Amino acid sequence: MRSAEGLDTLPDDPVLAGSGSAAWSNLNRRFLAAAAEDPRLRQRRAFEHVHANNCFPIYPFQSWPTFLDRQAVAGIERIAVGMGRLLKGIPARLLDNDAGRIARFYGIESIDLVRMAMEEPNGIEAAPARCDFIHTSDGLRCLEFNCGSYLGGWYTQALAPFFLSCPPIARFLTEEGVKAHHRNTVGILFRHLIADTLRRGIWSGGDFNLAIVIHPQDPARVAQHQPELYRGELRRVFDEHTPRLDGRVFLCGYGDLTERAGGLYRGGDRVHVVLEQQRSLTERFVYRSFKAGRVNLFTGPVTQVLSDKKGLALLSEHAESDAFSAEERELLARHLPWTRLVAAGQQVNFRGDRLPVDDLLLRLQDDLVLKYSRSMAGKDVFVGRFLAPAEWQAVTRRALSEPGWIVQEYVASLAYTYQEGEEGVAAHDVVWGPWDFGGRYAGSFLRIQPRSVGGVINVGQQAQVGIVLEIDEERGGAV
Repeated sequence: MRSAEGLDTLPDDPVLAGSGSAAWSNLNRRFLAAAAEDPRLRQRRAFEHVHANNCFPIYPFQSWPTFLDRQAVAGIERIAVGMGRLLKGIPARLLDNDAGRIARFYGIESIDLVRMAMEEPNGIEAAPARCDFIHTSDGLRCLEFNCGSYLGGWYTQALAPFFLSCPPIARFLTEEGVKAHHRNTVGILFRHLIADTLRRGIWSGGDFNLAIVIHPQDPARVAQHQPELYRGELRRVFDEHTPRLDGRVFLCGYGDLTERAGGLYRGGDRVHVVLEQQRSLTERFVYRSFKAGRVNLFTGPVTQVLSDKKGLALLSEHAESDAFSAEERELLARHLPWTRLVAAGQQVNFRGDRLPVDDLLLRLQDDLVLKYSRSMAGKDVFVGRFLAPAEWQAVTRRALSEPGWIVQEYVASLAYTYQEGEEGVAAHDVVWGPWDFGGRYAGSFLRIQPRSVGGVINVGQQAQVGIVLEIDEERGGAV
């Protein structure tokens, strides 16, 4: 165990103080203290064991892990699962599951398509989900909701063993007398897929097979997935069941699947679960099989509704209404920033003032973010304080003249300390993306970007992916 000296106070250097990092565990504080004393921990080459084994070409990884204690895990699970439940409930609770209202609100031309998508089974309740949070001085604030078929990143668990066996990290944990682990994201996902499929009565015997559909099937997208990890975790989940299950996981495209004999097949193998990893429309024959109860689909056309950022605006607008319980209203007040639809001439209330949204956008550029509601991967997201006035005005004109834009209150990330460059540390901004699979926290996808970069925090910009490791410690504080 490291000596107690220096552990109760952070280093004087404000960068190494790492207020964001320290909130999640005392072990983060002690890691920063160790980095202040030992220059090797500030060198990227010391973590080459991680970087050399990075099997995800599109994801640059941050050298340092982030440690969560038990209290932090419980807190983030409560917030992520609670917010996810409210966001999934928007069509039912705020639009009465009315196909016409849903179609008009989300700008979907075909009411019949919406009606078909919303009829049971619709996949909403079981949809895999991930909120994106900024950790602010007021706690976690939800910026976006990703749900259904558009999710990626849950497979980065594959790199956790290389972090845990990386010499400087392993040495630090040994000196501290602490054991750490990565939450079993893939195993939790597979348990959820299997449990929901068994609940629906889709499997009736024989092998239980899962198809992960990747589209488009370009090499970079296929390379993100980890067949050995998937096979191992699926086997462990199968072994937990009585009677014991058996079966396979297939990485494939829709062209590899066929519909026959009352079921969905890949070659000669019956498929019971289709997990979409794609951003296009579900093939009709697969959706037909899902609606007929012959395959379980995660998640199909409702993804378009669930992941549309307009839902955040509707939820924010009704956050104080009787549609929610007192506990739910408190959750929304604490964790959902002010968000509204953008429409020319529309009156909005913002920080006690009522004014047209046009005037709001022009007057308070530094306090606002504009987003196109169907954008992904950080595209069409504009942070006012990081744009020149002329750029902001151009984006404002575009948002006021086109349907499908929202405006959101800007919230600032606490400063986190991470390794930077070949040898050094710097303040970073972080987006937390906790997974919610069937109402259970399944780990977090971190995007970590040097504060000096500014703007949108996204891997497509200059952000890195961070690994979260859990420890068996109590912190004595609240996130």
